[in-house]
Amino acid sequence: MGNRPPKPKPPPPEEGGGVDNNLLQDNNLLQDNNPPGQQPPPGQQPPPGSGEEQPPPPGEIGDCGPCGSTSPEENNRDPQPVGPSHPLNQLSQDEIRRTVELIRPSAEDAGIVNELIFASVSMKEPTKAELLPFLTTGGGRPARKAWAVFSQDAVNAAYEATVNLDTSQVEQLIELPPGTQPSFNSDDPLIVQDIVRSDPAVMDRAQRAGITDMNNLICDAWSYGYNNTPVDAENRRLMDMYLYKRQFDGDNQYAHPLDFLVTVDMISQEVIDIVDLPVCPGNEPTQAERPIPPPEEPAQYDPRVLPKDYYRNDVKPLEISQPKGPSFTINGNSISWQRWEMIIGFNFREGLTLHNITFDDHGTKRSILYRAAISEMVVPYGDPRIPYYRKSAFDLGEYGLGYNANPLTNGCDCLGEIRYMDAVFANSKGEPFVTRNAICIHEEDAGLLQKHTEFRNGNVTIARSRRLVISFIATVTNYDYLFYWIFFQDGTMEVDIKATGLLSTHQLGLGANCGPGGYGTIMATRINAPYHQHIFCARLDPMIDGINNTVCIQEVVPLEEPAGSQANPYGQGFTTRHTVLETASQSGTDTNPDLTRTWIVANESVIHPATKLPVGWKLVAPGFARILAGPDSGVYQRAGFARHNVWVTPFDDEQLYAAGKYINQAPGDREGVSVWAEQDGNIRDTDIVLWHSFGLTHIPRVEDYPLMPVEGASFMFRPSNFFTANPALDVPPAKKKNC
Repeated sequence: MGNRPPKPKPPPPEEGGGVDNNLLQDNNLLQDNNPPGQQPPPGQQPPPGSGEEQPPPPGEIGDCGPCGSTSPEENNRDPQPVGPSHPLNQLSQDEIRRTVELIRPSAEDAGIVNELIFASVSMKEPTKAELLPFLTTGGGRPARKAWAVFSQDAVNAAYEATVNLDTSQVEQLIELPPGTQPSFNSDDPLIVQDIVRSDPAVMDRAQRAGITDMNNLICDAWSYGYNNTPVDAENRRLMDMYLYKRQFDGDNQYAHPLDFLVTVDMISQEVIDIVDLPVCPGNEPTQAERPIPPPEEPAQYDPRVLPKDYYRNDVKPLEISQPKGPSFTINGNSISWQRWEMIIGFNFREGLTLHNITFDDHGTKRSILYRAAISEMVVPYGDPRIPYYRKSAFDLGEYGLGYNANPLTNGCDCLGEIRYMDAVFANSKGEPFVTRNAICIHEEDAGLLQKHTEFRNGNVTIARSRRLVISFIATVTNYDYLFYWIFFQDGTMEVDIKATGLLSTHQLGLGANCGPGGYGTIMATRINAPYHQHIFCARLDPMIDGINNTVCIQEVVPLEEPAGSQANPYGQGFTTRHTVLETASQSGTDTNPDLTRTWIVANESVIHPATKLPVGWKLVAPGFARILAGPDSGVYQRAGFARHNVWVTPFDDEQLYAAGKYINQAPGDREGVSVWAEQDGNIRDTDIVLWHSFGLTHIPRVEDYPLMPVEGASFMFRPSNFFTANPALDVPPAKKKNC
């Protein structure tokens, strides 16, 4: 059975955790990891389930001290602006308020009379034509603008507004095409949970399943998607709710899934359907036999619940010390480290964004990327039965990674000499709120950078590697995603994403032969964890020594000539093969480890002095299966980016999101990478965007239950005949006293 946690007793009342009293600086909300301040009195704790619960006292979660969010009071204080705002800064709380105040009268003038419900209020990025001169040649500062997406209460219509904050003018207010559904805002899941808990039919069924207190009915919100039936995209804003029983506050509800699903229309604010879930293939219970009682066996993971003597006691302290501080320098929202420079941004949808990434080549600042971010992700599940086939969340376009970003805490989520940045968002009423410490910035030792032992004289040359890590963590209901943008001293950039958290579980029936039907793993008695994929799409806007770039596929192939031939007399020869991509329709390509396939982004106007070939950087992508859903499925049509590992399209300011701007309840034939590639634009020696789809196919293991260890997916973007020598050769040799 393994090291199964013992059945716990219900936890005692929690004590208050520490509150970080860091000062906010500038509109980028930069913070140091200062000591925690005064703890709030127990009577002022946020309500359970609000997402703002205070952690236990230091020492109850290992050695990293209190981990969790700060108090609501700290979370909503205003930033202290210093000087004019950078065009790429997040909106400040004051700017969000001004934006909403300017939109309201304009909406009334346009006949939008019901209460406004905001899906998002965020900074509108300047166009590349406006921003690039400002970043590179000292051009004028672009206008500061905000972008809002909203609807009106009880009406199935959505709107966009663009506000010029410099002139205090609403420049544009448009109604979006019929059927367009904005992403869910930060309030929606809890609003829908209240609708479900107060519905008489749901209450009756939950009570018959053994839930007497509706606060113990836990609802996981899933987008309804689009499944090739017209009703899905017309007149309703739908959300599926998977239901669980929580036995007490702190209990792991995923050990107690219920046997029915609830669909809610958020426009009419009502439950419109209750669906029996499949629990026993070939022998489903009758309606009279339902509800099936949920599994009762606990599966705890929370330190507040597990016995204190449960944990191993042989883990010694590991401390990271940088007595002179970190090697990076932060100025506003710009950071420089070991020849790298870039601008850090954050928004409700993508979370972390990086702009104007450059590398100092012996005094010459050379451009690498104009913009980089995770553009979209999809999590398609493999169970084809109704209604499980609808489980295919687009976590950026439907929920927003930024909205779901965690407040990070020194010593737990990151380790070392850390600097933090906050994130500012708007709720459904257009009111600003702050997620403290949303971005973590720190250095890590990365093992050996380079070494050689000269055996003839015993001389050893050795240098250790460091890496700069810029990260954030987003919890989208049950899964926690760790996003790491990593920069190395040799010019390598790595994107590493790790998935952890809790598996989305389904109930199995009471019969001895009830199983997952070939679509999941039995994790414990009557607990099924379905098969699924996590497919991410990174959007890299290259600027390799300038904006006009070309992508060339490089493959390593054996010589065609056989052994005994003049060209290959002993048969061991191999070489490289290069294919230049000319138009976007050619670009949909996939990893191939047999050919060591990589994609080189080159500047054909800059020739390397040694190779006499264009300088470049290459995408190094480990092998990953494409989307496994069939081509006639709704998720295959909507997640066109997942059909191939790599795409290249002409640059367009409006094409930021791999599945399109509005994917919630949308079909897959409107926009997105696959649609843009079909337009077959020129992608040679021009301004292009490189899209990389990667991820992991998750066949759950019992070892993933109840709390899943991290499982990762990554890729690298590294120089390929760009520099004239190893750019890290000047990293100082390791000193023996430091080893």
